[in-house]
Amino acid sequence: MDQKTLETQAIVEKHEKSESQSFSFTVSNPPYQKMDNGPNPASVAIYHHYMNMAKEYSDKISMIYPTRWVQGGRGSGIAQFRSNELKSTKYSSYYDYSNSMDIFPEVDIKGGINLFLWNREKTKPIVKCFYNGKPIIKASISEKEIYVRDPGFSSMVDKVLTVLKTSKSLSEIIEPRGFYGEKISNKSRIEALPEEILNKVKAYYVIKGKGVYSRNLSIDNVRNNVIVNDWKVFASKTTSLQLNKTYPRTDRIFIGEPDSVSSDSFLKIGSFNSEAEAINCLRYIKTEFCSMLFALITPAQNSTKSNYKLIPNVDFKTGEIKINNNETAFIDFGRPETLDNQLAEIFNLTEKEKQLLKSDIKPWRNRIDPLGDK
Repeated sequence: MDQKTLETQAIVEKHEKSESQSFSFTVSNPPYQKMDNGPNPASVAIYHHYMNMAKEYSDKISMIYPTRWVQGGRGSGIAQFRSNELKSTKYSSYYDYSNSMDIFPEVDIKGGINLFLWNREKTKPIVKCFYNGKPIIKASISEKEIYVRDPGFSSMVDKVLTVLKTSKSLSEIIEPRGFYGEKISNKSRIEALPEEILNKVKAYYVIKGKGVYSRNLSIDNVRNNVIVNDWKVFASKTTSLQLNKTYPRTDRIFIGEPDSVSSDSFLKIGSFNSEAEAINCLRYIKTEFCSMLFALITPAQNSTKSNYKLIPNVDFKTGEIKINNNETAFIDFGRPETLDNQLAEIFNLTEKEKQLLKSDIKPWRNRIDPLGDK
């Protein structure tokens, strides 16, 4: 479905546009999403189309809709909408609630809700922003290239962004969903295929309500030219909501051995030559530090590789991490119980930042054992 069709269905529907229409004030709680008609039907955002339309005819706008747009979301034109609005000077006030039930007591909207006042005549780059009721004055909704909802972690993120100027992001070694091909993309397709004894791969998939399962399938079912005989980490695309933030699923992240593949329920992280490297990668992702960096920019239940872009990449063989053009640091993966302390030192976290991390994140059930959460 192209953008014009979606906008027409979502906004215009039964109304005809009139160039003479104008309003002093528009107040709206617009429809949030609509099912698309693709091969794998899913909901797509449409609320931003209502906002775009209101801006054509209104001097002032107050709306309420999901906050997912600030960091992601599916929908035609939402990336451009995010780029425009995060830097806009037209917002007078902006309220972000990580728990939608603070506004709608009986409605749980994953990722939270936002409401705002937009003023066409406003020119000064000052906006009163509120995160869960806590005020902060900013020049725009987002003053960074990555929007961080919780202002308490702003200084920590600044330190990470400085490192990312010279270091790669972990997202650069993550494959997109669908990497292994359409034939093994979901449970139904995997279970419809015959099991293989000889020329096989182990395909991991999820049975809802039961957990992670696997079947031995013919390698011919895997997309052509895809490497399967490497070590890697499989991480669930679905997330876990804890303390009003969205974290990786602790029960669905594990080592992928050589000749293993996965359904689209997982993201493939890395392509390693040894099990030791894969274990180091898994333990790194499981640190409080990396889990929080993931959570800060993950607004919804389903994650993509882009949700890992705030996590600096590491040489998982040597432990080397590039701090800037003149400095490198090394993580000692041989002491997994100290990884968070090592990262706190490498990134110069203050005592306040370290305490905030510990108070704001639920510990992994099993952080050190690489197979403990499988």
